[in-house]
Amino acid sequence: MRILILSDISIYHLELTEEEKFLRAFYDISGAKPESQYDHILEKEIWLVKPPDERIFYWTFTDYQFLIERIKPDLILIAGDIFHPDQNEKDLEEIVRLFGYIDSKSIQCFLVEGNWEHESYAQIMDRISNFEFVKDISNKDIDYNGLRILGINFEHANRIGICKKYKNIFPNKYDIVLTHAPQNRRIWLFDLNTEFIITGHSGIDLGKIKNKIFLANDYSPEFYFIIDYFSKHNQIINCFRDNEVYSEVEVNKKKFTWKRKMKPYNIFGNQYTIKDFKEVIQLKKKLEKLESNEQNKFISDLIAKGYNISWVREYLGRHYFKDKKNYECEICGLKFHRPVGLHNHKKIVHKI
Repeated sequence: MRILILSDISIYHLELTEEEKFLRAFYDISGAKPESQYDHILEKEIWLVKPPDERIFYWTFTDYQFLIERIKPDLILIAGDIFHPDQNEKDLEEIVRLFGYIDSKSIQCFLVEGNWEHESYAQIMDRISNFEFVKDISNKDIDYNGLRILGINFEHANRIGICKKYKNIFPNKYDIVLTHAPQNRRIWLFDLNTEFIITGHSGIDLGKIKNKIFLANDYSPEFYFIIDYFSKHNQIINCFRDNEVYSEVEVNKKKFTWKRKMKPYNIFGNQYTIKDFKEVIQLKKKLEKLESNEQNKFISDLIAKGYNISWVREYLGRHYFKDKKNYECEICGLKFHRPVGLHNHKKIVHKI
């Protein structure tokens, strides 16, 4: 079975010029707020974002069609973000057209909801509700050709209260977990009983943690993964960048062998990598072996060494932070652990 992995596919309609595609990509990457849709951008600013040989151009329906015809997948998994807030009705028609093409080829396609298409997801699902082979599996599990696949959407994957209860909410054994998880919440995915964890949202990464294959995908179709799934004990995983092999792994009886080493890729510079996940899992094991009166010192030592406070508090324990609310609202005096908490408080409560 050949599985094609995509995420953040951002298909745009054919009426856009190449310049308009590039400028849209620039605004997405840089967070720039142009006065009008495509105006007021300096040439020097463009080259600060990405060098000329690495520019992102959004693909059209035809580009994805050629990709699928060349790869000939048996199964397509899309890890969220199929539609962005600034896209229009013609863009929506193009993504529906792409799913219609996949359905006409009788290629099974499963997808989960990301964060970008939150407002339009129900509309998209309504448009493809009659398709036989394209299905949303957000917060559902399904069986496909002997594979049990669990989908988790961004809303669930971003809520710490749900993440901490993964083992209770999703207690079964799965072959693949497909999700759209922010980086600081991905650590909880390794509590699930699964062989593969596939996520979208940010970063390109591949590795093995706690006997689970972890695959992070973003920026499709610049990047995409192919899993040649011969059996539950034998797979070959390839990551492609611009249609050239970026990394390759062979999995044989759970033995993970690099044929070409993966270089983690993240243009936004988010800090969490497979190395970080492995380290914090080991730290949690050490913490659980300590007496309760030793745990506070263990955590405070980690903070002193420069570990991310939010992540340590979330994954290792909150008790050390009970009296550490250092950010005070000058209007009402309420205190918060982090600046973002104070900011949201002012915005919601004091309307500033």
